[in-house]
Amino acid sequence: MKYIYLLLISTIIFSCNTIVEKSKIDIDREKLNNMEARLMNDSILKIDKKLAKTTMLEYANFAENYPQDSLSAKYLFKAAELAQALQIGTQAILYYNLVIDKYPDFDKLSYSYFLKGFVYENVLEDVDNARIAYNIFLEKYPNHEFADDAKVLIKNLGMSPEELIRMFEEQNNKK
Repeated sequence: MKYIYLLLISTIIFSCNTIVEKSKIDIDREKLNNMEARLMNDSILKIDKKLAKTTMLEYANFAENYPQDSLSAKYLFKAAELAQALQIGTQAILYYNLVIDKYPDFDKLSYSYFLKGFVYENVLEDVDNARIAYNIFLEKYPNHEFADDAKVLIKNLGMSPEELIRMFEEQNNKK
């Protein structure tokens, strides 16, 4: 009889923990939704860097705490976008890599590959890794809407603005 009571009590405790976990995830989702709403306030047309960084970290924390949740890949992708906007390139690369490694079925996976190249090129100014990232993107997604862009970006990697202008002028003069 003691065992039945122990089993009953442990079942109740386990059930309560599950309910607490569900409400915790709902609280965390609501918190992120509120942060997003404040972050996307167009009234001043200026990003609140402190709020953006806090939101970025909260997105990443959510994905770490709830890796199986349907929103985790989306939140990691958003964290990467915020890191990119804040010019925190190494953090953006980290988040894009997490999306790529942990969420192979994510609907924006291809963009994660492309944006890695973009961050390497434009935020970190790392031409070699940008070339590698763009080429991996092209290998995996040769027919993607950004494939032609990636080819042009690879061709122009490392060129100064003056060199690009000169190249475009020469192309226009040939026409």
